[in-house]
Amino acid sequence: MVKEKAKKILIGLSGGIDSAVAAGLLKRQGYMLSAVLIRMKSRNCAPVLEKNLNCHDDPEVVKTICKKLEIPFNEVDASEVFNDKVIDYFIHQKLLLRSSDICSQCNSEIIFKYLLDIADSHGIDIVATGHYAQIVHDTTSGLVRLCRAAEAQKDQSHQMLRLGQGILKRIITPVGSIPYSMVLKLAAEFGFDKLAEGHRLCFGDFSSMIEFMESRTAQVLWPKGVIRTLHGNVVGEHAGLFKYRIGQEDDLPLNQFETASGLKVIAQELVHQALIVGEDKHLAVKEITCNETMWLRSVEGLRAFKVKARIAGRPEEKNCRIFVFENDTVQILFDEPVFAPCYGEEVVFYDDDEIMGGARISKIKFPFLMS
Repeated sequence: MVKEKAKKILIGLSGGIDSAVAAGLLKRQGYMLSAVLIRMKSRNCAPVLEKNLNCHDDPEVVKTICKKLEIPFNEVDASEVFNDKVIDYFIHQKLLLRSSDICSQCNSEIIFKYLLDIADSHGIDIVATGHYAQIVHDTTSGLVRLCRAAEAQKDQSHQMLRLGQGILKRIITPVGSIPYSMVLKLAAEFGFDKLAEGHRLCFGDFSSMIEFMESRTAQVLWPKGVIRTLHGNVVGEHAGLFKYRIGQEDDLPLNQFETASGLKVIAQELVHQALIVGEDKHLAVKEITCNETMWLRSVEGLRAFKVKARIAGRPEEKNCRIFVFENDTVQILFDEPVFAPCYGEEVVFYDDDEIMGGARISKIKFPFLMS
């Protein structure tokens, strides 16, 4: 963290407890703070967006926080850009049957772009947020290390890896280095304990995502189709491919005699609009290929090395070997299988708690494709 007292910092406030506590900590430490609320939802946004999208952006709450801390406050409307760069991107990826981390997209396309633009216009070098991640500034190399938050259950570091070194160098995350119990204690000290807890996901659950997608897209883009087995047996009819997840077993519209068979979604055929079901063994994967690779640390290309990898949003890490190629592509060979990976998911590479980089899944070597 920057050490000069009275150094100017711009903090993004959402109205949630996390960013409020971050602001309180910085104010207590003697920094000259100013705050900004970046509105993601317009004041007259569609009811389905208001209902299903978890965005804290209440200006009255933020004004109350700033009044308590005696810091200046500004508000910017990013709803149009948010709709274009985040929501439309998310919808497009879902219709292509690719997983998309909407929070990562929002961080890189909205939150930190706006924060840094505003900071630059006011001659401020450093921006702060209430994200749960640790950004360690290495004075020797001039680089930063992006590490997991002290509170593992709150960790958001993987959602910041695509910001890259240039942006990460200008960010501090005060609550990322303390346990959540301490965040709650500090919130009580600052008078913020009644504030809402920050949301880790923009959509509350899968059903809210489906409802949102149905409201924003024409039904012709997600036609009904058959559910079939690998052997071609038709066992049901689906209501649109994007409504189902790889590995899903519950709530599949299977024929009555198939409902107790333990079948799971193992593939989605966009060309034929078919949902393919099979068994657990069909989803145990040891080899995937990724593209859109982003490295935060220097790695030597055209060679294999061992790392720990985790598919973003999942708790377990896996030992693996990765092969790095020149075209931002990596091949990953896991020591033990991962279950039901999805196209578009981010695979994060770790050295202990530090994020080395990440890449998005583009090819999956499912067992049933090898037979």
